[in-house]
Amino acid sequence: MKEGTLYRHILEGAWKLAWRNRALWVLGLLAIFWGGIGAYQPFNKALENVGPAISGQMLPWGFKMPAWQAFTPAGLATFIIALIVFLAAFGAGVILVTSARGGLIFALARRHENKTVRLGPALRHGAAAFWPLLGIGIIARLDILVYMYLLNPIVAGPATLAQLLLYVGMFVAATMISILLGLLGIYASAFTILEGRPFLSALRESVRLFARNWLVSIELALILYLINLLAGIALLAGLF
Repeated sequence: MKEGTLYRHILEGAWKLAWRNRALWVLGLLAIFWGGIGAYQPFNKALENVGPAISGQMLPWGFKMPAWQAFTPAGLATFIIALIVFLAAFGAGVILVTSARGGLIFALARRHENKTVRLGPALRHGAAAFWPLLGIGIIARLDILVYMYLLNPIVAGPATLAQLLLYVGMFVAATMISILLGLLGIYASAFTILEGRPFLSALRESVRLFARNWLVSIELALILYLINLLAGIALLAGLF
């Protein structure tokens, strides 16, 4: 992977590349389900104090699992079939979005070299590195645990000034962790796809690449994070 591309003009180049190759938007829309730099988890909990939670509007999680004794044979069979269908659909979705993440990196690298790209071959190339990409994606999304168990309890009720200041401080710290994990995940995925590195080797190289280019990496990550943040705020504003 060429390090010479990691400069401030990368945003302009990435925008032009994406705009001129709209077929790659399919890969991007699929890959976005793995998340990017930053997360919106704290907003959901914080907004519970001023309105309905987003999860309550979008997902019917209010039901309780009935006891096994309440199932009839037909009901139990229906439940098992529904569970198998759900797990199969979930597994297929994970495979698709993970392959799309790798395929997007592969496709962008080829377009950067002025080579043609098709959706099918790009997805197959990403699928060939599914397991390393899956592991990298899981590590890159560990920031969700930070938001859930570190930030959410702080805003679980009327906030005092001390709680508000603590929340802001912890939010900044969690955001930096999220940015770091997101960058390492992107770099490691690129090493896996472009250089064929295995899982651990890709992670080590991503850390080394970040250490050599930490200022530019954080600079670009903050710009992307602000864009994501504004987009998330706009989405939340549209839901209320």
